[in-house]
Amino acid sequence: MNDKRTIVLSALFISLVAIISFFIGMVVASSFKLPEPSRAESSPPLTKDYRSPFVEVVKRAGPAVVSISAEKIIRIRSPFEDFFNDPFFRRFFGDLFPREFTQREHILGSGFIIEYRGKRYILTNNHVVRGAENLIIKLQDGRTFKGKEVEIVGTDPRTEVAVLRINTKEDLPTIPIGDSDALEVGEWVIAIGNPFGLSGTVTVGVVSAKGRSDIPLESGPVYQDFIQTDAAINPGNSGGPLLNIKGEVVGINTAILTEGFSRGNIGIGFAIPINMAMRVLEELVTKGKIVRGFLGIRPQELTEDMKKALSYEGEGVFVAEVLKDSPAEKGGLKDGDIIVEFDGKKVTSLSKFRIMVASTEPGKRVKIKIWRDGKYRTLTVEIGEMPEEIAGTEKKSSEWLGIKVASVHSDEARRLGVYEDEGVVIVEVDPSSVAAMSGIRPGDVIKKIGNIEIKDMKDFEEAKKKYEKSKNPIILKIKQREGGILWVTLTTD
Repeated sequence: MNDKRTIVLSALFISLVAIISFFIGMVVASSFKLPEPSRAESSPPLTKDYRSPFVEVVKRAGPAVVSISAEKIIRIRSPFEDFFNDPFFRRFFGDLFPREFTQREHILGSGFIIEYRGKRYILTNNHVVRGAENLIIKLQDGRTFKGKEVEIVGTDPRTEVAVLRINTKEDLPTIPIGDSDALEVGEWVIAIGNPFGLSGTVTVGVVSAKGRSDIPLESGPVYQDFIQTDAAINPGNSGGPLLNIKGEVVGINTAILTEGFSRGNIGIGFAIPINMAMRVLEELVTKGKIVRGFLGIRPQELTEDMKKALSYEGEGVFVAEVLKDSPAEKGGLKDGDIIVEFDGKKVTSLSKFRIMVASTEPGKRVKIKIWRDGKYRTLTVEIGEMPEEIAGTEKKSSEWLGIKVASVHSDEARRLGVYEDEGVVIVEVDPSSVAAMSGIRPGDVIKKIGNIEIKDMKDFEEAKKKYEKSKNPIILKIKQREGGILWVTLTTD
């Protein structure tokens, strides 16, 4: 009995101790105040000091970036053109089926406003406005200018630069001009434009390389000294500004390298240096045309095999031909020379050499260091002015024998993918003419008419004058667009 009583008392004692311990624990716990979680301590709020420097650049430069839209007539050749031109087919069906179709394409590009000598101009790419009608310029604030308000001051296909002007008394925002020569590889750059019609799009990257040339671009600028960047550039960005971290324009976004059918950005974009573009603007504004230096040679890239054959180990360009009565001939240059230095500057590539000569003021006497017969020599040559037809400002075309031709250095030639040094390019063929039935097509290049070698439009006009009243067939040497040579005979009847 006593044992049971002892067990009961022990159980009560243990229960009482547990209850007292619980209340003591509650009292002790309430004396401690745990700190509340604070979002501010772990992630302080962003202030203006934390913002990217790109924000201020875009705020200042963005309003001066414009969108450029227009209508452009596109000629599409029939895929059955060769079949339609077959003499047997034409005998039965004549011109019943069209050889080409036309459509109006709405194009969209970019541009930006700068100030030059107190006036506002828009810089963009030549291919954005080439062949366009009814240009429309729209600013980011919504203002729109079109018709007679928009004027094309001039274009330069050889650098891919175009200069426009808005005829208005309204105040227009501008972007300050930077120095593209001072750019360094690895430097931050910002691109602003209208890719795929998305106005005011901003992308950021770095200068990937400078002085890029020999880039196989559809627009085909001859003078290439591109800034390469990984800032995303897509269709519609063409003509927009490439800015440095100070908000100064250092280039005109022009082209991209891409793969497959997407034509999208893969991180390789190219921009025309602003220093080159401003030289073009100055020429067009002050002289109304592009004035370039002219040496009068046909330069060629110097290969390693050529160096070995000529026992030469340095850099330079090879003189493939010296043109007759040219500044080069008068200065003593000869076929087979290697040009090592031009006007005190080392010649390292063909593309850079072309820019050196073209940028030289006509009339200037320059020293040219050459390698000839195993020895260095220095010649003095007075630079001439590049003929307008070669300079790319010649717009002249001519019709004869059922064909229309233009200079091989013209926009029409570039549109057709022709990059010849000599000859005249056929840009149109009358479907009902003997020329069409003989297999002549746009994109072919005339090299000889009768006994006259055709090097330029002047030679074509000379041949036309000599043979236009001939009663005998006239023989033509044609370099076809596929690369083959075709001899045809045409009559003036």
